[in-house]
Amino acid sequence: MIRTPLCDVLNIQYPIIQAAIAPYTTAELVSAVSNAGGMGSIGSALRSMDDLRMQVARTKELTSRPFAINFTITTFNEDIFNYVVSEAKPRIVSSALGNPKELVKRVHDAGLLFMHQVHTVKQARQAAELGVDVIIAQGSEAGGFTGNVSSLSLVPQVVDAVADKKIPVIAAGGIADGRGLAAALMLGAQGVNMGTRFLASSEASLVGPEWQKQIISAESEDAIKVNFLDSVFPVANPDAYGEIAPRALRTRFIEEWNIKSGEAKSQAPQLRSTILTGIKEGRSHELVPFSGQSAGLIRNVLPAKEIITNIMNEAEERIRSLKANALS
Repeated sequence: MIRTPLCDVLNIQYPIIQAAIAPYTTAELVSAVSNAGGMGSIGSALRSMDDLRMQVARTKELTSRPFAINFTITTFNEDIFNYVVSEAKPRIVSSALGNPKELVKRVHDAGLLFMHQVHTVKQARQAAELGVDVIIAQGSEAGGFTGNVSSLSLVPQVVDAVADKKIPVIAAGGIADGRGLAAALMLGAQGVNMGTRFLASSEASLVGPEWQKQIISAESEDAIKVNFLDSVFPVANPDAYGEIAPRALRTRFIEEWNIKSGEAKSQAPQLRSTILTGIKEGRSHELVPFSGQSAGLIRNVLPAKEIITNIMNEAEERIRSLKANALS
């Protein structure tokens, strides 16, 4: 059985993390991943306090296993953060899209662990200096907001950059099966963080069947950068955290506004309203259906437990085969 030091840090059975994919995570998905031996994550971005409270309470009803609650620095909400560290108290608080700064100490002071996602080696070094417990190195293949360096190049560089701190590194971006997990381990990572594969899971009810159909019929080249969205939901921050743009499956809406990206800033309020209304009405598949290039590897919708079992079995078989071939 594949078990890495990350499993001991997070108190999980398998080194598989479900990405927060806010606001599309549900308690059912998070608990299913955790109950299957991985670690589920609740995304707090674009969620109300009442909704987050409900998701946390329901998750705790459905699992006694560890789970994470995620923040994006660009949409940070102080009241929600206070609730998470003082009341919700998940084992892990995670963050992305910015420098977490003093948040790391506040999480540690609450007796919790801090996990941070980065897109560059420089960001990894910054996170290590802040004392984060786990780092996610997210390659440009990923869905949602992501950087410009591929996982194959980024992951081993981040592993090397924080080796002296002995911080476990998780690989993200372009991973959807056991081959991806095996490859991540070969690069020096201690686990994987997956979003798109879990969007295509039976428990991802907020995604909806139309979006899931898009994922399982997509090729990798259908997951494109949404260049105009930074003008609609600005991600720039005082720390110049780096150039990032979201990745999603191609839609008419995306193609139209990618062409008219110069106009997006002046139309930002209207576009923001259109996208947020679409989320509430379950029409994200018509607008910005976030997805990584790993969509090209996904051809079915499965329960989260089956996804994790398949990944672990395939990864173990690949590693056994590699060892056998190396010895022959």
